[in-house]
Amino acid sequence: MDVLGALLSLGFLFALSGLVMRTALKRQRGGGLFGALAWGLLPSLVLAGVQFHDSQWPDADSRQAVAQVEQRLDQRLTAEFPKPEQDAERKVWQDASRLVMGLAPGLTLSFQLALLAPLAAWLRRRRYRQGLDVKPEPLLAWSAPWWLAWLVLAPLFWVLALHQGVASGPEWSENLAWNVLVVGLAIQLFHGSVVLLGKLAVWSRSPRTRPLTPLALALAFGATLILGSLKFPLMFVALTGLFEPWMDLRRLRQPPRREGLDQGGGA
Repeated sequence: MDVLGALLSLGFLFALSGLVMRTALKRQRGGGLFGALAWGLLPSLVLAGVQFHDSQWPDADSRQAVAQVEQRLDQRLTAEFPKPEQDAERKVWQDASRLVMGLAPGLTLSFQLALLAPLAAWLRRRRYRQGLDVKPEPLLAWSAPWWLAWLVLAPLFWVLALHQGVASGPEWSENLAWNVLVVGLAIQLFHGSVVLLGKLAVWSRSPRTRPLTPLALALAFGATLILGSLKFPLMFVALTGLFEPWMDLRRLRQPPRREGLDQGGGA
């Protein structure tokens, strides 16, 4: 019953977000993907705010529910790691589970972002085919606004300052920073994926660079196997998205070249 209720809530939230995005696109002709997403994420942002409030300032019922979840989790981990020499491993899983529970608002918002981005792109293409809007830019040419980098940098600086004793603040401020960091990293991971896929698409269209496409994919797959973890490749993708607005890896913001100058001629 809990799973069914969660699925129904998720479906209702998704439908409400889609309706908000559709209304926003009608009112803002020519609006970009980020503009539609920003409006569509408002219901999810409200839900994340409620989740964060309940996690930091829970009432009696919320505390009891969390205590029951933690008790079931401890029982399951004790059954999986029953030996005394497995205490350290069990402790790692307990800490990781509690961290995930504390990051539930940020993870929920990131999950909604992943679901709503394709819907926003589809709505924009549909309005263009109906003649109701201008032609949307290709997804592979999309760039996150540069100021979204602060969703990564600001919470990261705050967490580091707290742990280094440079600054002090209430416990909820660190928890809020971690949740904002999760959302910021999710956005930059999506941005970095778009950037890298765009570069691969450009390479695959040119006969001179076409061999680089399978080579790059093979290197990425090999690096993942050698490192034995997706942590470093995902970090590389997120950093690519974070710094792309300044590095312009896809050369989207360079002025068009003048044909006469390219051919050595002049007016």
